[in-house]
Amino acid sequence: MVVTVTDRREAGRALAHRLRAFRGPDVVLLGMPPGGVAVAAEIAAALHVPLDVMIAERNRLLGSLRYLRRFRPRVALFGCTAILVQDAVIEADTVRAAVDAAYARGAVRVVLATPVAARPALDALAGVPDRIVCLAAPDMLEEVEDWYRGEEPPTDAEIRRLLTRSRTRPPANAYAAVTVRTFPWPTSVVLPLAPKHESDEATP
Repeated sequence: MVVTVTDRREAGRALAHRLRAFRGPDVVLLGMPPGGVAVAAEIAAALHVPLDVMIAERNRLLGSLRYLRRFRPRVALFGCTAILVQDAVIEADTVRAAVDAAYARGAVRVVLATPVAARPALDALAGVPDRIVCLAAPDMLEEVEDWYRGEEPPTDAEIRRLLTRSRTRPPANAYAAVTVRTFPWPTSVVLPLAPKHESDEATP
């Protein structure tokens, strides 16, 4: 049985709790569309870092999302830590292409952050990004919507609104401290500790 969460916003808040060390002007959040942008928007709001999209060559939505660049130049990655955010990782190829693209744009470090990844895909990505932060790794994950209780991923218009909202937020010093509540992630799918993997211990 696949354990699910309520929605991508909840998943993003849970990931933000694990990514608190990644703050500062040299960090950029890159949501992989469509669903990864909704997750990344929550992380960007909590960490007060820039949000952009990563449109990898292997992404099936590459053509339909090119229009985003017509009104929003991509965020510079040179010298930065790029955090790639996907709502779920079922296969490794798209993530691998996104990691390569981030390095090609000058990122000095690339982190993959995802609420859930199929364990075979996660194993295939070992050593590809500098670090992987994953909250749950079931042995099988066939459909992204299975994890999110059937919630539909954001549309192109919703992605545009998320990016615009992130762009118009006040600077970080205008915010009060952000409180991120923890979530009861199942111990049965917690990642084993590994040199380049970071696991999340379940909260009862």
